[in-house]
Amino acid sequence: MKIAAHELNPHVARAMGTAGRTWKWLYFFRLVSLALIIWALGVAALAGLVLAGWLTSRVAFSLGVGALTLLAVLAFVVAGMVALASGRRDSWLAARLEGAAPQLLDRVNALVHLRDRAADWKTRAFFRAIGFQAGLTLSEAGRVRAIAGRWTALLVAVAVGAVFGVIHFLRETQPWERL
Repeated sequence: MKIAAHELNPHVARAMGTAGRTWKWLYFFRLVSLALIIWALGVAALAGLVLAGWLTSRVAFSLGVGALTLLAVLAFVVAGMVALASGRRDSWLAARLEGAAPQLLDRVNALVHLRDRAADWKTRAFFRAIGFQAGLTLSEAGRVRAIAGRWTALLVAVAVGAVFGVIHFLRETQPWERL
């Protein structure tokens, strides 16, 4: 369920929008990192097959590396489309926002769950009051980082290390010289 921007306090809507965009970028980086790690492992496996003497054809080695590279580029494009098309549910974003700014207590989650009844005269005042309180809290807190990217940064570092490790391995062993 998505919340329209005009239904929420501007500070709450901005914070949830920022958290949603951050989640999409982190998701994209996770997918691309996984594709790079798989590519590096595949190229290292092909080089290992050549070094072990099980792969003796230069054409097969070149086609294998080319196919893995093509699949990695395709995975990059697909990861971009998947990350752009996907989005976290508002209740998840609200929980992350509350975790980053504990002074919000359950205000943002209450706003998310009361959204369907915001037009009801019984809950309208409550909805607006909670929105006002959450907006004041967020405006006083400044920029709130709702989503930490530690695991994504670690995965990116592992992917970059894997790619550079494979490049170094290929330079040191030069498996194409044995073909």
